[in-house]
Amino acid sequence: MALTAGLALLLAGTVQATTASAAVAPTTGSPVGNVDVVVPVAGGVQVKGWAWDPDSTSSVTVVVTAGGVTKQTTANLQRSDVGLVYAAAGSYRGFSVTVPTASGPQSVCTTAKNLGAGSDKVWSCRTVTVAGTATAGTPTGAPGAGSTGVPAGTPLTVHDGDLTVTTPGTVISGLDIHGFLRIKASDVTIKNSIIRGNPLLSSPMSLIQSTEPRVQIIDTELSPTKPSYYLDGVVGHDFTLTRVNVHSVVDSVKLTGGNVVVQDSWLHDNSYYATTPSGHDTHTDNVQIQVGNNITIRNNTLANARNAGMMITQDSGDVSNVIFSGNRADGGECTINVAEKAYGPINGLKVTSNTFGLNTGIARCAVLLPDTTKAISTVTGNVFTDGSTVAVSRG
Repeated sequence: MALTAGLALLLAGTVQATTASAAVAPTTGSPVGNVDVVVPVAGGVQVKGWAWDPDSTSSVTVVVTAGGVTKQTTANLQRSDVGLVYAAAGSYRGFSVTVPTASGPQSVCTTAKNLGAGSDKVWSCRTVTVAGTATAGTPTGAPGAGSTGVPAGTPLTVHDGDLTVTTPGTVISGLDIHGFLRIKASDVTIKNSIIRGNPLLSSPMSLIQSTEPRVQIIDTELSPTKPSYYLDGVVGHDFTLTRVNVHSVVDSVKLTGGNVVVQDSWLHDNSYYATTPSGHDTHTDNVQIQVGNNITIRNNTLANARNAGMMITQDSGDVSNVIFSGNRADGGECTINVAEKAYGPINGLKVTSNTFGLNTGIARCAVLLPDTTKAISTVTGNVFTDGSTVAVSRG
């Protein structure tokens, strides 16, 4: 089927051109776009899609109402598929927003606000059901939009530029950091803050890098100004994350060592890129463990990573004593994936009392383990969201 002027096909949430050239875009009029995803998440509803107004180079404001609660966002996330079809639009027209709601059926209505000539683009409302009281194996009060990140009403002071902490015992609170955070001292506490990074990236970076002992990151959001295939969330070791909201990065938490706790946090909506300068796609993970001992991942919500919710790679050394407990985890080809590589089985792996979603690339692949790791691991009390028991898949 040929692509006529101004016509795009929307297939599985991706704009695809059927010829080698981009479509001829409208030059004026109302916003164009699509709502690709409307799904219940912990404590609310998530809406994702894209929007562009041909009258303006500015990003479109998108307003979402769910269960009587309204939130707005800006359609400025990377969507390279949009740029392939509408060259004039560029590749930063995506949006993603989570609206906190009560449990039960919720009507979700989405509008793209018009710029210039034309009128608002109003999409048809959809109804989704938000889970209420947890069933057996489901963590009570699963972390989400209302319980992670900076508490509502907290005053923030903008810090322009990168911030490097070199004094032991430093406490940083109430900052909106428009740059990267580097922690190079022990016993540092970061709380009630947002870290946004720098949009001008030309090499791999992380919003937070921390490798000193006993670092605490609490009630904080990692929200990049401009997502990038170069950008991760927290990278390092010897830290504790508590009620942290990490999104729109490639890997939410990447561990290059041990003594780490990630608890009561929301790791979600990882940025996926089909192509990168290195010649392959981004294998997005909520948690990636390259090496380390004594690692605990408990009572978190992990979702929307393309590769895995927790990926143990053993890329740079032995991984041992990993506890994954009480989490609500979904996504990935398989949600937990373990690679032994040259370092052999994972000693001390415990996967207990988690609830796993069904949105995996491989059907019902919640936990993928090599037989040698499975034989020495504790995997018990895990269920899917439909109440069925999780069985270990063979890696």
